Amino acid sequence: MSKSVTSFKALLSAFLLFAGAGLYAQCTTNIYSSPYPSATYTPTCTGTPGTITTLGYGSEYSNVNLVSGTTYTFASSIGTDFITITDAANSPLAFGTSPVVWVSSYTGVARFYTHASSACDASTTFRARTVSCTTAPPPVVTNDNCSGAIAITCGYSGSGSTIGATVDAAPSCGGISASYPGVWYKFTPTPANGMFLNLSSCGQGSIDTKISVYTGSCGSLVCLGSNDNGAGCASGTSDLTFRPIWNRTHYVLVQSTTPGLFGLDLTCNYNPFGLVQDDQGNTVASGKFSVFPNPAVDELNVRLGDFVGETATLSIFNSMGQLVQQRDLGEIQTPTERIQLNNLQSGVYYMSVQVEGQGTFTEKFLVNKNRP
Repeated sequence: MSKSVTSFKALLSAFLLFAGAGLYAQCTTNIYSSPYPSATYTPTCTGTPGTITTLGYGSEYSNVNLVSGTTYTFASSIGTDFITITDAANSPLAFGTSPVVWVSSYTGVARFYTHASSACDASTTFRARTVSCTTAPPPVVTNDNCSGAIAITCGYSGSGSTIGATVDAAPSCGGISASYPGVWYKFTPTPANGMFLNLSSCGQGSIDTKISVYTGSCGSLVCLGSNDNGAGCASGTSDLTFRPIWNRTHYVLVQSTTPGLFGLDLTCNYNPFGLVQDDQGNTVASGKFSVFPNPAVDELNVRLGDFVGETATLSIFNSMGQLVQQRDLGEIQTPTERIQLNNLQSGVYYMSVQVEGQGTFTEKFLVNKNRP
């Protein structure tokens, strides 16, 4: 079975568009002749998937009739395909790794794109494009608002859903605004839970999530930390390590760019960069290198005598576990390295030295800009 493709000129134009599209979270380019098939598909909303085509390509779309308020599930027979739904003018409505579950806010002909990855890759491997739908209203979301936040504790590992959730009136947090449907959780950490906690949806589900943590009250939230697109996390899922404020209620907002299912884990006593801790959770020295003066103002000396001749990377993290400075030391030639701290504010920091073939070693130090 064969399918016609566009001309070389169209291919070139699509490629140039594709190169720009890689900068965004949606894939709205089609290298191959679209719509395929030429007829517009109208789903019968029985909940059973209907097959639009079994001869679909990656970087191609089919036309589908949609009705606002209906819950649709768009899927590809290749589970790693990236799906984008747009209106007739090619403006994105929903997207994510197959399957994409979406409560339509649009009535009319929509484009159902499949691409081989979120990088908008093309593919001539045949895949089926299917769609199912139901006119039943989405389930009631009990934690749609901050006041209905679900209480969780250390070790929590569960699933959640933003289907039927609304956009929240929460303040922007770490550059992430409350602009997508979201749901809420809450917990109250204690000193026994450690200096660092981790909230993660990393690799759980196929929807793009954003995690924000606040303290304060529902009517007066104060941002503590946020993450969007965690490092190494598939499908735009998130991973946030942060320093809690003990004995205060923390509120967690999980948003998703497309309504759907996600997983969420809360890990306490989290060790983000190889810290050595005593029985009370206090950070102690690794003993493999030392820093001075401590507290420091604008400059810090690092004694690395044990690592001369070894290849290492030096990293500095703030008290939230965020990387603020990094230097590739290469092969260490001298026993002491001098580090400039001009760009660091007063506070607690952790220096980690990752030595090739030996591991990562960490020391705690203070920066005090107020010293006379």
